[in-house]
Amino acid sequence: MEEELDVLVLSLEAIEAYDGFSPRQREQIMPYVRGLATYKATRPGAALETNVIDLEQHTIRRKLEAAIKTSRKSALADGLRVHQAYAYSVNEFGDVEYPDID
Repeated sequence: MEEELDVLVLSLEAIEAYDGFSPRQREQIMPYVRGLATYKATRPGAALETNVIDLEQHTIRRKLEAAIKTSRKSALADGLRVHQAYAYSVNEFGDVEYPDID
């Protein structure tokens, strides 16, 4: 069995193992215990032992990230331009009123 090194999980186990709490103390500490139990159940897996990165995947990812950022910025700018071109005013309900397009 591997030794547990996570401080939060160790504190959960220590709290659960201690029998000296009064009912009122146990009631007060339960939200903290539930949070620790949730953390223990959903914590990320162990980190990889090596930090080797596949160069081909890294290169592809960098090129894609740049293209995706550019396309998102372009789409946002186009949307803003279209909105500003067609927006007429805002009514008393906060809705944007557009002019009638024939």
